[in-house]
Amino acid sequence: LQVTYDPVIFRHLGKIVIPFAFAAVFARVYSYIDSLLLKQLAGDIAVGWYAIPYKITYAFQFIPLALVAAMYPRFSEYFVSNKERLAYIFQQGMKYLFIIAFPVATGIAILSEDIILFLYPAEYVHSIMPLRILIGSLIFSYISFPIGAFLNACNKQVTQTVIVGIVMIINIILNIILIPLYGVVGAASSAFVGNVLLAALGYMIIPRVITVSHTFLLKTVLQVACAAGVMGGVVWYINGLTHFVFAILAGIIIYPSMLFLVRAVNKRQLTEAFLLVKK
Repeated sequence: LQVTYDPVIFRHLGKIVIPFAFAAVFARVYSYIDSLLLKQLAGDIAVGWYAIPYKITYAFQFIPLALVAAMYPRFSEYFVSNKERLAYIFQQGMKYLFIIAFPVATGIAILSEDIILFLYPAEYVHSIMPLRILIGSLIFSYISFPIGAFLNACNKQVTQTVIVGIVMIINIILNIILIPLYGVVGAASSAFVGNVLLAALGYMIIPRVITVSHTFLLKTVLQVACAAGVMGGVVWYINGLTHFVFAILAGIIIYPSMLFLVRAVNKRQLTEAFLLVKK
C-alpha cells in the first residue's frame, strides 16, 4: 500500500477537522471551568458541594449520547438525499428526548433533598439547591445534543463551533460574576444559562437547513410537561407520607399513564421509537 500526499484533499480535510477540534476544546473548557473557578473563588469545600449535583446530573447524559450516536449517520444520509425525512428524524428525536428529560428533571428536583441527605452526610445540604438547578438544565442539555449533532452532520460544523465558543465565553463571565455572590448556586445558575443558550442558539440555525414544525415541538413540550407535572404532584404528595423510594415507584407508574392520557404517545409511536434510527 503506497501512501501519497494530495494537498487538495489535505486542505479539504483540514477545513472539516479544524472546527471539530476547536469545538472539542471549547466543550472541554465549558464542562470543567465552573469547578476550576469555584476552587479559585470559593474554595475546595464549595467544589465538593458542587461535585455531587454535577455528577448526578452528568450521569444521565448517556441517554442523549446513545440516541445521537444512532441518529448521526441518518442525519448525514438524509441531508443529502431526503430533507423531509431529515426533518422527521430530527423532530422525533427531539420528542423522545423531551419524554425522557422532563420526568427525570421533575422527579429529581422534587426529591433532591431526600436524595442528597440519603446518600451523603448532612453537611452536603448545600448541594441540594445546585442539584435542583442543574437537573432543571438537563432538559436543555438533552436537546442540545441532537441539535449539535444535526448541525455537524449537515455541514454546519463551523456554526456549531462558534455557538459552543460563544456559550463558553458567556459561561466563564457568568461564573466570575455569580460565584463570588452566590457560591455553588452561582456556578449552577451559570451552567443552567449556558445549557439554555447552547440549545436555543443551535435551534435558531436549524430552519436554515430544514423546515421545522415548531407547532409539533411546542405541542410535544406542553403534553410532556403536563404529564411530568401530574407525576411531580403525585411524587411530592407520596414523598410527604412515606420513603422517597415509594414516591419514585409511584412516579414510574403515573408518568407513562399520563403520556397516553394526554396523547403524547401511542402504541404505534412506542414501537417507532425503537425502530426510528434503523429506518
